[in-house]
Amino acid sequence: MIKKLLEILKDQNIIYEKNVSLKEKTWLKRGGTAKLWIQPENKDMLLFIIRFLYDNHINFEIVGNTSNCYFTENYDPIVIISTLKVCDFEINNGTLICGCGYNLKKLSKFCIENGIAGYEGFIGIPGTVGGAAINNSGARGYVISQVVTRVEIVTTSGKIKWIGNNQLGYKHRYSTLKSLRVKGTVLSVEFDISRRDDKSVMLKKAENYLIHRRVNQENKYLNLGSIFSELDLFKNKRSLRFKLFTISKRVT
Repeated sequence: MIKKLLEILKDQNIIYEKNVSLKEKTWLKRGGTAKLWIQPENKDMLLFIIRFLYDNHINFEIVGNTSNCYFTENYDPIVIISTLKVCDFEINNGTLICGCGYNLKKLSKFCIENGIAGYEGFIGIPGTVGGAAINNSGARGYVISQVVTRVEIVTTSGKIKWIGNNQLGYKHRYSTLKSLRVKGTVLSVEFDISRRDDKSVMLKKAENYLIHRRVNQENKYLNLGSIFSELDLFKNKRSLRFKLFTISKRVT
């Protein structure tokens, strides 16, 4: 079936690499070897690939900037799809729709420069909007669930479906997509851009947030950012537990 996949990728002019070292592709420069590293250039290409993989029951991982992914040295996946070029961008009736691979920092900068409020805290987050929508990412009191209106996914049966904010079950660093209660792959994310504020005020906030990140995070070292956040150690000291989670096929 991999042979058939290669034929399809060539026929559709979809970029791919064979036997790729994950050390050369990932944020932490870790991992084994991916048999195929596929990089679709738009949402249509991504959808085409995902449907083929679902239909043919081929296991795959889908990643964005990999800034929240930890790959073990003996991890050798068959197929990894990178969403970094799936950066569609459309403004329509008070909302903004971004392809799943659109950079969150870039989105934050665009909103600040255009006086759109609610995105200042995302200015230093290196991930993609797809990963952020799954993980309910945030910083400095801003969380993605405050601005996401709905998420477009392709289900495991190949159907396109929009999932509203209320169906995503957002909690701290949680969504129904992350828990796999809703199963599918994120194609795009729709954002509310109706809130407005003074541009100079937002620029100052963003500047202060960036300074805080530079001072408090070890940016010169490879890291995954904050491991614990908003955790009251004294309140939760009796029930505190530590867990390791495997990488989901939908984490970007």
